[in-house]
Amino acid sequence: MKKFLTPFIYAIFAIAVFFTVVFLVFVVERTFGLHTAWGRIGDIDGLLSLVFFGGAIFVFANIFIGRLEGALNTPMVAHFRQSILLYVFLILLSPTLLSFFGQGFNSSARSVVFVIATAVAAYGIVVNAFFLFVRQRHAKNYYHALS
Repeated sequence: MKKFLTPFIYAIFAIAVFFTVVFLVFVVERTFGLHTAWGRIGDIDGLLSLVFFGGAIFVFANIFIGRLEGALNTPMVAHFRQSILLYVFLILLSPTLLSFFGQGFNSSARSVVFVIATAVAAYGIVVNAFFLFVRQRHAKNYYHALS
């Protein structure tokens, strides 16, 4: 039952990352107006928000899911189970994102939200894969030291 819930839990954390990044981008843009040389909003502040705040939330999510599942040596196959909703979301958002870039990307709030949503899904997938890889490698070294 716990393994069934982990994709939904990870998706909830991804939604939290999305709202955090959107909030920070719009607050920074309203307060400071950090438009880049290309005239786009949310480039620099969105990237920094996603990397730092999103990274912290996703690492916490992976630790939480790891403790919930209770297995020290989680196989890499678990990555696809844990991130399946993010993969689906990324696949569904990609055509919309490509159409924005095909029409000439503008700095509308809707465009920025779609870019942030796609970036959050992709970043969540990468963080989960990296976290499970490191965890599996650590478990191999731990078990090797015990024998």
